[in-house]
Amino acid sequence: ICMAMMVSSISCTKNERIETLHASLIAVNSARDGFVAWDLPHQQAIVEAATSHEQGAAALAAYQAKRKPVVDGFEVAYRAIALAATQTDDLSLQAALATAGDLIAAVKRLIGDL
Repeated sequence: ICMAMMVSSISCTKNERIETLHASLIAVNSARDGFVAWDLPHQQAIVEAATSHEQGAAALAAYQAKRKPVVDGFEVAYRAIALAATQTDDLSLQAALATAGDLIAAVKRLIGDL
């Protein structure tokens, strides 16, 4: 509800804001749970597929460099949601929604790319 309202620059009611932040938190938590469940087995598969220690270390380092923005993105998203939960302005809510959306898209790209 509120997300559509934000696009048209109409402020949310307090309850709509709370519901929107709650939904964003649930979405980020779901993305985290899916990522965590996928990440370790994926790293193990990289190591198991390696033909040498050097090749495995290089492949694992390359993957970990790709995953770093996603891992860091979780902290940014959680902080943005927490900040928006303590504020009443539209800017903090828009930032939280955008950050959560960007993170979820990044998780999908990473899991889909590999």
